[in-house]
This record gives sequence, C-alpha cells and structure tokens, in this order.
Amino acid sequence: MELPHLPPKPRKTDFETPNGQSCLPKNIKLLPFAVVKDLLTKHQRELQDYVLRLNDCQDIEDQNLRFQDELKNLLKIFESTETRRRGLEAELNSLRKLEAEYEAKWENLNNLVSRSFSNDALAVTVQNNLETLERLSSAAEASFKDDVDQFINQFLELRKNYHAQRKLLHSWNKTQAS
Repeated sequence: MELPHLPPKPRKTDFETPNGQSCLPKNIKLLPFAVVKDLLTKHQRELQDYVLRLNDCQDIEDQNLRFQDELKNLLKIFESTETRRRGLEAELNSLRKLEAEYEAKWENLNNLVSRSFSNDALAVTVQNNLETLERLSSAAEASFKDDVDQFINQFLELRKNYHAQRKLLHSWNKTQAS
C-alpha cells in the first residue's frame, strides 16, 4: 500500500526571524519607539500582514513573468499543432475519398471479371462462338461460286474451328457436371 501524499512543509515566512519574532518593515526607524513597541506587542498579526503584503515581492513578479513567457510559448506550440492538425485532417479526408473511390473501382472490376470470366460466362462465350462459326460456314456454302480451292480452304478452316470450339464446350460441360 502506498503512503499518502503529504503537503510540503511550510516555509519559514519572510516576516519571521530565526528566533520566531516578527521582521520589521524597511523604514521602521522613522517611527517613534513607543509605536514600534506597540506594533510588536499588540498589533503583531497586523504587522505580519503588512510585511507580507508590502514587502518586496520581486521573486513573485519574476516567477509571474516566467509563467507568462512559458504560457506564450505553449500558446505558440498549440497554434502550430492546431495548424498541423488541420492539414493532416484535410489530407486524411482526401485519403478517405481515394479509398472510397478505390473500393468502388475494385468492386466494378471484380463484377466485370466475374461476369466475363465466370464458368457460365465462358460457356456462353464458347456457345456464341459455335453459333457464329455455324452461320459463317452456312453462308460460305450458300455463296459458293466458281473458285473451288478457295471455297474448300475457307470452309475447312471454319469447320475445323467449329469442331475445336465444340470439343472445348463439351469438355467444359463435362468438368462442370462433375
């Protein structure tokens, strides 16, 4: 258990001498002896108050000036800290906006990739390629004219691509089923 914090010991006041008697004001010699004796006996408390209040308070004034200077320095530091805080807050707000923009773009990209490269999307793409190749080969048959070599080369190329795409779609569907 910790001992309680005790207040500091009282300092010996300026108006007391080492033997416990009161200190006299600076210009006490201007007063008659009877008045001084009366001050020391009957009005000792008032004399102590007088000495405390009107005695030289230079050390208190110096301390007050030091405290004022320290307060001014602290105020300057606070103002510079406040300026830095405002700047950092503005930067943080801009970073939050950038983060929100990044998240929105990331979500859009993720949706685009999901739609374009999902299993269903790839199967539909291959199916569309098959239909396109079938239409092209039918159109090539219908537009057959005199050049047999060109027609055969074009038709074989279309049918080869068609069957490759068909095999790819069949494999795709097989892996999806299992």
